[in-house]
This record gives sequence, structure tokens and C-alpha cells, in this order.
Amino acid sequence: MQRKVITTKDGSSTIFWEELNETYHSIHGAWQESEHVFIKEGLAWYANQFPAQHSIAIFEVGLGTGLNAILTLKFCLQNPDIQVFYHSIEPYPLTWVEISHLNYKELLSQDLHQYFDYIHQCEWEKTHQILPSFSFHKSQKNLQSFSVSPNSTFDIVYFDAFAPAKQPEMWEVSSLSTAVALLKEHGILVTYCAKGSFKRDLKSLGMQVQSPHGAAGKREMTRGVKVAV
Repeated sequence: MQRKVITTKDGSSTIFWEELNETYHSIHGAWQESEHVFIKEGLAWYANQFPAQHSIAIFEVGLGTGLNAILTLKFCLQNPDIQVFYHSIEPYPLTWVEISHLNYKELLSQDLHQYFDYIHQCEWEKTHQILPSFSFHKSQKNLQSFSVSPNSTFDIVYFDAFAPAKQPEMWEVSSLSTAVALLKEHGILVTYCAKGSFKRDLKSLGMQVQSPHGAAGKREMTRGVKVAV
């Protein structure tokens, strides 16, 4: 498995996986992409839509560098009245050497450094109460092996898999149906991908599809809302 840390155009790091010829984030800006797609158009959008809801459960497809997780924790510090339960899956975790070469600590305030380390160093398959308003659970498994039960329902899915051209099995209807099944009614799925076939598949699964402006370098992204049956 050949992976190396590279710098994207906004100055933040990402991982380049040589075997897939793919990066973990947009080369136009890893930080900008995560902040825009998953925080602004995902978590913050959902919180604004449902201001009376003070508990939000998030399921992340692809922990990767931990950027989405630490930015979500940062959101919790800024919005302490919102309780977030964060469950992330990652079948191919980064090594500590790879993590140590990411430059996110240079971009985060000092008080967040310990939390970024803890996200990567804490035990798998166990829930950790990192903040009073942020609990974190990570599983070393893929989406296809994740079992859906009435108790494993979420308000938001961060769908951060590799691009359809590089990891097509993640974007097949069978995988998407698992992600959608994890959502509560009115829950949302957000992703950087704006491919037409992907949007049509979401619609076929009963999702209302929206196309907010994309992050740097992209015209659109996708937000799917699970409508009432």
C-alpha cells in the first residue's frame, strides 16, 4: 500500500494513494473541501434546519485523515448546546507516521491538537466521550459489512468515499441503499460528488436531491434529504 502526504492548493495536507492514483481530498484544497461540504452544507445546514434538535448523530464513510472529524469537533466547541455522536468507519487506517506528517495542527488552534491526536490514537470499536458535547466511535470495517439495525440510525451521513471512477463499488445502489437506510426520516447525506448517475440513484432510493455550490474547484456538490415515506 503506497501512500504519501501531499499539499493541496489551500496549503492543507492530504494523502495520495499511488495504487489508486487518487487523493483523499480535492487537490484544490483539502481543508476547504471538508469545511464546505461536510460542515457548512452538512452539519451546520442540518442544525439550522432543525434548531430545536440538540442531539445529532453522524455516520462518516471514510475516516481517512480525520479532517472531517476534527472539524466537527471544532463545530461542537463553537456550539456547545448541540450534542454530536460521531461514528466513523475506515477499513484502511493511516499509520501514525502518515498522520504525523499531516499539517492540520498548523491550521488548528492549540487547544484542538490533543483532540486530533486522540481521534487517531483512541481504541477502535469503542465509544469515547471526547467532549461533553462530542462522542466518537470508529470501526475498522467497510460500508458493505456494516449492519443496519433500528438502533443504528443517524441524522447525517458524511459520504466521503473515493471518487466513483476509483472506487465504483462504493457508489453502487447496493452500497448507497445501506447508507440511506442508516438515515432517520429527514436525515441528510452529503458528499463532494455531483455525478448525474449518482444523483439519479439517490432519487431512486427515496431521497430528495439538492445541488449546493461545490467546494473550491467544483461547481456543485450533492445533498440528499430522506423524505417521509
